[in-house]
Amino acid sequence: MRFAGGRAALSREAQLRAMRAGINGAITGDMLTTTGSTVESDRQLAADAGLEF
Repeated sequence: MRFAGGRAALSREAQLRAMRAGINGAITGDMLTTTGSTVESDRQLAADAGLEF
């Protein structure tokens, strides 16, 4: 499973729960019609979820 542009509508806690439930990829940066998250913020989110990379 992978996070994409619509995840910005989710709270940080909802994103953390999703990562713990099995999200193992994320599209980072600006999308076609929305501003995306930065690589660093996605790395921090993954670390906060307890994931190693």
